[in-house]
Amino acid sequence: MQGFYSSAQDIADYTWKNRIIILYNDNINSEEVNSALKEIKQSNIEFEERDIIVFIYVNGKFVNTSNNSINLKTPDALPISYDGYILIGKDGGIKLKAAYPINLVALFNRIDNMPMRMSEMKLKN
Repeated sequence: MQGFYSSAQDIADYTWKNRIIILYNDNINSEEVNSALKEIKQSNIEFEERDIIVFIYVNGKFVNTSNNSINLKTPDALPISYDGYILIGKDGGIKLKAAYPINLVALFNRIDNMPMRMSEMKLKN
């Protein structure tokens, strides 16, 4: 998955391949981001099953969960600053904007009730 990070130039490059979670990080919410990353790492299998990748948006730039800079263009639909996290669906649309702390149960429920995810789960069975 790390190689895919480096080859993408735009968040739209992930359309139809991945769901994206963007954690917004600034001085106000860095503790919340660290807490969210800890929970995300503990739920790695659930993220892989749902084709979710995570980016952190800090100081106008994207980094991955290893804090490596990622050169991605920001779509106009995304806010420049936000106090929370955003879920982008495989279709490229914003599916959820939520404040910290991250709630993985609610996030997974939201994703699992999406028609595309329901189709994915049927195909895997």
